[in-house]
Amino acid sequence: MSREQASTMPPPVCLRKAQFGSRRILPFLLLAQVTVVLVYIRSAFHFSNTDQETNDAANPSKTLLSTVNGWQADNSREIVFFLIICERTAASNKDKEDIKTSIDRQLRQAAVLFKSAVALSTSIIRFVVVSDTEKLYHEVVSTTAKWPARYKDQIRFQWREVWYPPDRQDMRTMFRLCATERLFLPDMFPEIDAAIYVDTDLVFLESPDHLWDMFDKFDQVQLAAMAPCLYHYGTKLAKVPYYGKTGLNAGVMHMNLTRMKHFPDGGWIQANMKVFNKYKKLINLADQDILNILFHKYPKLLYDVGCEWNFRKFQCMPENSCPAVATKGVSLLHGNAVSFFSDQELKLKAVFDAWEEYELGSPLSQLLVQLRQKLKNVPPQGLGTKCTRLPNIDAILTRQLEKQIV
Repeated sequence: MSREQASTMPPPVCLRKAQFGSRRILPFLLLAQVTVVLVYIRSAFHFSNTDQETNDAANPSKTLLSTVNGWQADNSREIVFFLIICERTAASNKDKEDIKTSIDRQLRQAAVLFKSAVALSTSIIRFVVVSDTEKLYHEVVSTTAKWPARYKDQIRFQWREVWYPPDRQDMRTMFRLCATERLFLPDMFPEIDAAIYVDTDLVFLESPDHLWDMFDKFDQVQLAAMAPCLYHYGTKLAKVPYYGKTGLNAGVMHMNLTRMKHFPDGGWIQANMKVFNKYKKLINLADQDILNILFHKYPKLLYDVGCEWNFRKFQCMPENSCPAVATKGVSLLHGNAVSFFSDQELKLKAVFDAWEEYELGSPLSQLLVQLRQKLKNVPPQGLGTKCTRLPNIDAILTRQLEKQIV
């Protein structure tokens, strides 16, 4: 590796993984037999972090199960998410208050995102957190500190410090701090083959396993997947080329990082930078605009995700509707534009509040009862809300959760 290459490499990884193992109580037989059996059990079922990584690498198809109080996590299946969260330096006391409010909100959102993901899945779920400070990363991880042991065993965290190429520091503050960081993830994580980028303001209502399974639906050239925007693009608000009929929303994005490195126009990052340089003065939504321009040029490289996997308040408007949710229900709720913390869309806020109050380990049926009650309590015509006026909105927001219980 040259000195130039070394100087631009992203910083090292700080990894926190849970250890998995199990013990069996065997009948007391002959001392020699007991000794042999215990040695065998230790070698076959006890995995330290290093042992588990070694065994997974040597035999990736082998099914490993961790058992805690009768519940089993499928260690052979790991779902990987990217989560980016940053806090800027305060220039005044008011800035400090604004930053704290924003970070507190994002931490609450992340806590509900984590909770809904593990509650609806038996897979091991790894969140790769990219932040500007290690302190903030530990605050993110601490949101799971009071979880029951079985759920702590199910989730893993990994940290990487925010990284931008030396000549692209001006992109750090576009739209929202670190919003463009995802454009550099393929170079930052050469060891990761595929992952799904997610905003913090998301709540799963269907198993994240089904979202992950979409990677298997990619054809031989597709390298990313996103849901339609159904808003903004195609109006006077957008001044850049965009994908398809309504553009793409970048709050959820499947990323095959291995394929991205071979993207046309010199590779993924180089292609993105060419777009940025050409449309810099017209870009309003930072990375989302860049991705729309990119896949407008290369539409065959994108897999289309259904709008039920990125349902936002704008889809409650007739002109921006998501027809699929009428029969399927919402699979992944996106509370963008601070929807979970304002009184503008009380139906969406009710979903967030119900999940935030839900205690892991309790029956999902209790969550469903509480959610139905909160939705019922929303005034019919509340504060100009659009979603309240959407026909069958309560059923749309509970249908997938009902399927998880049945």
